[in-house]
Amino acid sequence: MNETDIAVIGAGPAGLGAALAAGRAGARITLIDERPAAASALASSLPASPWERRRRELAHELAATRVEYLADTLAWGLCPRPDGRWRLALAQGERYLERQARAVVLATGSTDRWLPFPGWASAAVVGLRDALRASRLDPVIADGPVLLAGSDPDLLLAADALITAGLTVAGVVLSVRELPAVAAASPIGASDVGQVAEAAARLGRADVPILLGWAVVSVAGNPGRCEARVAPLGADGRPVDDGAMQVPTGSVVMSYGGRPEAELARLAGAGFELDAGSGDWYPVLEPGLATTVPSVWVAGDLARGYGVADTGMAGIAPAPLPDGAIADGVVPIATTPAPPSAQPLPWYTRNPAAEEAELIEWANRRFGAPR
Repeated sequence: MNETDIAVIGAGPAGLGAALAAGRAGARITLIDERPAAASALASSLPASPWERRRRELAHELAATRVEYLADTLAWGLCPRPDGRWRLALAQGERYLERQARAVVLATGSTDRWLPFPGWASAAVVGLRDALRASRLDPVIADGPVLLAGSDPDLLLAADALITAGLTVAGVVLSVRELPAVAAASPIGASDVGQVAEAAARLGRADVPILLGWAVVSVAGNPGRCEARVAPLGADGRPVDDGAMQVPTGSVVMSYGGRPEAELARLAGAGFELDAGSGDWYPVLEPGLATTVPSVWVAGDLARGYGVADTGMAGIAPAPLPDGAIADGVVPIATTPAPPSAQPLPWYTRNPAAEEAELIEWANRRFGAPR
């Protein structure tokens, strides 16, 4: 089946909620997610947050529907067709697939936010989200001790999970000076504060060093055998060389939070606006979380944490969608959208036929004929 009514990209809580609600209304749905169907080795060892528990509930409901679920599938191309549909270019390993959709919901989540330092682009440095998405810890995380660093207290949960999985943890280096008193959104989920505290206690009993108010300032070496330089942070947040030390490790897992995964929204031609609080660009939201491009919606992190509302999507499904259905079960991470601080990026003149031809030509060169 190469044609579908609605293509939902991303199988987190927002994407699952969108797929289920539209599917219940009778629309043909294709759900696409780059993660394997099975949880990663790291993710499966983590305690279930409220966010993750809801995702599992929605995934269980999905199994009883006729939604086409393409796991371990990367959506790398999106372009309008002259007939008004959308062409999606997909990859399953070396296999090239296509889908054509009347509408698209982008629930693509977030990608790791990096704080550059000497050696940050080394293969020995891995983002927490990459580790969570991997079906196996190796080769994402190299042999040898693992150092976890950044500003996300959920790194303590990840460190605890790594020990459960049989790996050695060299330490946890957090730039925050104290653990949070309230839960916050993260790549692991809206984590329970008690779970973080329990993980910190278990790490202490396992003699894993936890440094609060410190940061990694450089990494040298190769995966499996590298050295991280860590330093305390001064009152101004800058590393203080006095007291800095070298930590031998096999790899470094970093998390300074996330930023919206917006590439497909840009390919769709959506207008963007700058969020002054985070410094990130988000799609301009029309009523119902539609973008400035007809028949393209966003949900989850790309919509500042909101599930998709159904307004405007009713015409895609054979029957109207109940109000708020696609937001069912999605946990918001904000109470109101952050106000934009800039005008949308300027549009450019689109040529759907030329864009589609270019995509097909590139895909044929890279993968061969679609399947």
